[in-house]
Amino acid sequence: MLQKLATIGKACREQDPITSYVSQLSDNVTKWYAIDLAGPNDPAPRFSVGDRYIDQPRMFLYKHKKGNFKTSPGPSILLSGNPPKKKKGIIVEDDEERLDKLIRFFEGTPLEQALVRSRDALAEQLLATPKEERKMSLLTVRLDGKFPYDVPFIRDTFLRNIEGSSDQKDASAVCCICNARCPPDPKIDKVLKCATLDKLGFVPDMSKKNLWRAYSLCPECFTDLSRGRQVIEKSLSFSIPGKLTLWIIPEVGEERAKKVIENILARAVEEKDLAFFKNFAQAERLIQRILAEQQAHYDFVFIQKSQNAEKIVLQVTEVSPTRLSLLARSAAAVQEEKPFTWTFAPGIGTLFWLFGKPGKKFKGYKPFLEAVGAVYTGDRIDSSVFHGYTMQRLRGELYESKSWDDFRQSIWKSGAMYLYLMLIGVIRGETAMEPSHTSILNEEWKKALFFEGVMTGALLEHQRGRKESGNMPFLKKLRGLRMEQKDFLGLMPELVLKFHQYQEYDDDVASLHEKASQAFLNAGDWRASIDEMNFVFTLGMGLYRTYYFKKEDSNGNENGNDQKPQ
Repeated sequence: MLQKLATIGKACREQDPITSYVSQLSDNVTKWYAIDLAGPNDPAPRFSVGDRYIDQPRMFLYKHKKGNFKTSPGPSILLSGNPPKKKKGIIVEDDEERLDKLIRFFEGTPLEQALVRSRDALAEQLLATPKEERKMSLLTVRLDGKFPYDVPFIRDTFLRNIEGSSDQKDASAVCCICNARCPPDPKIDKVLKCATLDKLGFVPDMSKKNLWRAYSLCPECFTDLSRGRQVIEKSLSFSIPGKLTLWIIPEVGEERAKKVIENILARAVEEKDLAFFKNFAQAERLIQRILAEQQAHYDFVFIQKSQNAEKIVLQVTEVSPTRLSLLARSAAAVQEEKPFTWTFAPGIGTLFWLFGKPGKKFKGYKPFLEAVGAVYTGDRIDSSVFHGYTMQRLRGELYESKSWDDFRQSIWKSGAMYLYLMLIGVIRGETAMEPSHTSILNEEWKKALFFEGVMTGALLEHQRGRKESGNMPFLKKLRGLRMEQKDFLGLMPELVLKFHQYQEYDDDVASLHEKASQAFLNAGDWRASIDEMNFVFTLGMGLYRTYYFKKEDSNGNENGNDQKPQ
């Protein structure tokens, strides 16, 4: 991963390497406040306010940093506009503390004395500005009207803070990127906060004092690595469910790297727009297709960010264009079959919905990541894991959904996801040759439970439409979707009896009854988990309109094949 980032950084080199270390400003930052000094000995610095877009963002030399820190990493810092807070028994202003952090950046520079001397007056001027105006504004310093980028000693201070001050004459280490001799300075964590020794791709159990032996960086590679991260964060960084960030890193040579990234972004704009493109769960199929077109391999790096820390929770290497093309085609094929057409496209978004909210204390966190990884590697996951979490979700949805249609949509999403995983070869022992739900019914007992589920869905729909009741009392017979084999066998006669009671045992019901009964006979004494049996049965409940046609419901409405819910 380090080598690939450095290659991208090298391919995207600019004339001025300092831009590799400057952080991108959020679109929410719409204003800047500058402490204006006429010179190093200015006795009365003053504030000026302007539009952020007065010049290029790099002019501010802003370096993003989260968490608690004493000194600003650059000559510009974001203001919060937060109300005062109590700290060690003293009421303090957050933006006043930020002003102090900014002033500390200038320690040892020609501006230190002027800023320290005027500190109280500057704080008073700053806090006199309304909090709502300060929120998400940038506080910076200008010398003789020049922004930090145009002041040589401020640039030098900024670079020194970023690159460190190792002894350039000591070349006792070897750069971990290019193998050139360099000072013993392990600076990787200044570029990648996730570069700790227990993460994938890094050496385990290495003592901190020996870190420099493996992870020193020469100045050139440090700059390239910083720029590589900057390029990926700007162009190929995506938000995904679970408050995770996904980096997609092309594995291409230096001569192709820049062009590949430019082509990806150009295609994204051509197809949709960058805002849509950046939401991975929403645009996953489009992203897969565009990536596959470039005929490159990719690393998918899933990162969990918290304050100033980063943690790689999943890294999938060398995802091929063939695999990406398969994923995009399979998802599209699943959505061509009704009623899956009206669900979310199968992918990370649906997996997140099925497994629940990932987090350290949530038991579905590891299986969620394993399933996501399997999608892109082609590895196998145990079907029992999928069925377990799916039924946990559907059991809750059965009683918590606002409507019967909402519950059916949840069934469709689950069925579409399972069929998708079968098509791409992720479910161990299950492979679908065509994008149809019938591919799931590859055993007689599955056909039996599925058609019994279809009959149940039809009966529940009839009960729901009855003017005198409006509810579905037969739901109580389903044991909260935790039925065993004997329960399914005992359910069939009760279904048939109810259809006769309602005088609804017509040719369609008779056909379903015959299919289910024959499949039960052929199945014999089968073996399957409770979750898997109930999943197949529930899928039938959700797809009952595909098999059961009723001329007219009790309200006089046509009742045919599954229609898109209103």
